[in-house]
Amino acid sequence: MSRPDRNISLSRRRHNIPARATLASLLLAMTTVAAAQTAQTPHPVPTPQAAPTGRMEQTGEIAQPGQPVQATQPVQPARPNTATVTPPESTPSTPASSPSDWHVTVSPYLWAASLRGHADIAGRRADFHMPFSTIFEDLDFSFMGNIEASNGRYGFYIDNVYTSLGQRQHVDGLSTHTRLRANWLTGGAFVRAYEQQLGGSTLAGTPRIFAIEPTMGLRWTSLRGSIDTPLGDVSSRVNWTDPFIGVRVETDLTDRWNLSAEADIGGFGMGSEFSANGQVYLGYRLKLFGHDTMLRLGYRALYQDYREHTDYGRAKWSNTMQGPVAGISIRF
Repeated sequence: MSRPDRNISLSRRRHNIPARATLASLLLAMTTVAAAQTAQTPHPVPTPQAAPTGRMEQTGEIAQPGQPVQATQPVQPARPNTATVTPPESTPSTPASSPSDWHVTVSPYLWAASLRGHADIAGRRADFHMPFSTIFEDLDFSFMGNIEASNGRYGFYIDNVYTSLGQRQHVDGLSTHTRLRANWLTGGAFVRAYEQQLGGSTLAGTPRIFAIEPTMGLRWTSLRGSIDTPLGDVSSRVNWTDPFIGVRVETDLTDRWNLSAEADIGGFGMGSEFSANGQVYLGYRLKLFGHDTMLRLGYRALYQDYREHTDYGRAKWSNTMQGPVAGISIRF
């Protein structure tokens, strides 16, 4: 992490930022912390028993006088039937993918999140609250998406939330341009530890299931802000990486409806002091251009508590992002 500009002055009083905060207010909070950083089995079919065998008596007629005697052929004993009867094969009504078949699912989404929290160092504190309406008004660019590769038993995924905000203001007769770039990049792996078939199949042709999948990975957080003025530019940056462990649960309610949830905790003092992430989604399956597709609607929340001890004292950045999520998942 880069050490911030020591020319940034910090107020000795507590900064209370109104609910409809500006980017400059959030930047002040960032600066406070940046200053301290440098498979039905078929029913068995009984095999028919071989017909009983035995020696049959020879038969013949008494020859009449003048008639030639005809020799009678001895009757051969019957041979046992040694043909093997193969039970009929059971054909599953819902073909399941082989565990070796890998599929990729692409899921763009929109997270209408608000941001609330505070930053402090050596007793100096700045509170901030940015509702989604404010963030949307100042939005310059945003990208949110998830890519997952899975073979039905193991899988990997990458999730990214990137947002760039900008705001122009006039402060004391000076024109200022405040910018904030926030990035949350998550990479993880999971394994299907438990699966229970519920009967029937989904629209995708797979069995309806209830499944539990432990997961683990890393989440990188980066917050960077700047203020451009005629008198000069000021910028600051805060970033850290959190390891995390969690669990994912999903169940097929019907052939089309699906319910899924995910939760994880991390940090453990190796990145942030503590972090927690939770999300739940209701999904609806359909076909889109021949691909298995699911529309999702849900809610997500992410809490992070980052702390560091520096020459200036204890630095802290604590924030919560939460809000509704809408997205689409397409399986290839």
